[in-house]
Amino acid sequence: ATIVVTGKGNYTDSKKENFTIVAKGFEDVTVSDIADQVFTGSEILAVTEVKDGDLVLKAGTDYVVTYENNVNTGTAIATITGIGNYSGETEVSFTIAAKEISEVTIADIKAQVYTGKEITPDVVLTYGDLTLQNGVDYEVVYEDNVALGTATVTITGIGNYVGTTTTTFAIKEEVPEDPSTDNGQGGDGTMVGTDTKKENASSVPETSDGMNPFLYSLYLSASGIAGAATALKRRFSKKNKK
Repeated sequence: ATIVVTGKGNYTDSKKENFTIVAKGFEDVTVSDIADQVFTGSEILAVTEVKDGDLVLKAGTDYVVTYENNVNTGTAIATITGIGNYSGETEVSFTIAAKEISEVTIADIKAQVYTGKEITPDVVLTYGDLTLQNGVDYEVVYEDNVALGTATVTITGIGNYVGTTTTTFAIKEEVPEDPSTDNGQGGDGTMVGTDTKKENASSVPETSDGMNPFLYSLYLSASGIAGAATALKRRFSKKNKK
């Protein structure tokens, strides 16, 4: 900065002097406490208020903030460093608490088939975009997971998670395949009853003597003889003329 002194009255001329304005240290700057935070799986950039007396300083203009240990549970540190008209730095710490395991999402466990042994299906837990890991984020204990009925899984949070929650799954008997759902086919893919119809059809008489019209029409239809209806009509006509 520059100061100019100009004579007045008994004094004439002027004189110019330069001087330096140094940045203010952080000795008189106050930083507010940061409230406890909860684990999110991402960096926690907690906001704090920095003041010089009654003047509220602006982040990016008067200071910048850097963080340490601000992802996992424990104690995180925010370092405030003066810039522009301020110099020096100060630190403030805050706590990151564990997330309640009961607040994460648990995928449904599909019904299991009875085996006579303990059934321990995988449990899938997610928290936002995070997929929790068994043994790192939680532990599981299974109950009533042998006999038919409803089994219970107790999930206990560890690491960045705390508390317990439960989920259940069904244990059912294996249902044998219903042959009636084969669309008329047997287990080997052949049509059920086809041979029986052919055998019955072969016993239908081919002449009109003693003929059963209904069975005869079925026989003609099954064998695929062209003009079956016409032939049947002619035979009936001849019999009536006699």
